[in-house]
Amino acid sequence: MILELFLENSSFNVELIDDSNFYDRIYELEYVREKIIENKEKIYRNDQIYEMSFLNEKKLWEWLYNDNSSKYKDERLILRKLIDQASSISDERYIDIIQNVKNLQAPTPQALVCLISDSVELHITNYNDLLKSYRFYIMRVRTPEEFLEFVQVCYPNLYFHPKLIESLKTLSAPVNRYIIEIDRHLSALNDEFNEIFAAYRREGLNKVLEVFSSFSKIACTLEGDSESARKRFTFDFESNNGETVRLKCEPHTKIDRTGLPGDSKFRFDRIYFHPGSDNIADGKILIAHIGKHL
Repeated sequence: MILELFLENSSFNVELIDDSNFYDRIYELEYVREKIIENKEKIYRNDQIYEMSFLNEKKLWEWLYNDNSSKYKDERLILRKLIDQASSISDERYIDIIQNVKNLQAPTPQALVCLISDSVELHITNYNDLLKSYRFYIMRVRTPEEFLEFVQVCYPNLYFHPKLIESLKTLSAPVNRYIIEIDRHLSALNDEFNEIFAAYRREGLNKVLEVFSSFSKIACTLEGDSESARKRFTFDFESNNGETVRLKCEPHTKIDRTGLPGDSKFRFDRIYFHPGSDNIADGKILIAHIGKHL
């Protein structure tokens, strides 16, 4: 997935802001910019942004280029880089995009990058907002192939088995009907599991999964028969040095509903995973299977 990002002019209309909040906003936006570049995506601007009223009763362009005070020196350089390196678009295109994104009707994946914003869908002020925007658009996928195009930016703490598409095709409902629940499970694993694993791993994997289940409201267990699990849940992964490593991916979340209104059918699909190995995919959680119960 390629997400187009647009600087939202009015969010830079900031005449009064306390120092700590301003620092936070600027450095969070710099991290967002770095991640956007890492994902090979682009940021766009409308040149009217330079005319926004900014600090000390100055226009933004005056604050960026004509303010020689030492205060905010680093922040000024960061903001220059964010705005100046964005590609310029016309007033007409900007107005059209802003309207579509705010109405959640963008025809292609688009979101707004904001200096100041309330918690509004597709308005990005920090990295968590960026993840939420990616996950908003994963809801539009229609096929397993489309789903796999989205996963790495949506769930950066997870590594997906190269043959995952085979298991996706065994789901008891098409991926577009299951995407609400699949996203809920993968988001919980991405956002919450590592912290819980680090805190409770000394008490054993069963305890880790128990706490994760309680926190996420997602059923997550081991298989009852350990020997049977070893036979059924062993997957091959490639290590950092290119060797094949066989891992038992026994922990699994239980996808028993599609999450769609009116669909009460009980289902038996699973997400099998491994908490991660230092020598595989930089220690990310390894997603081995999303599909039928094995």
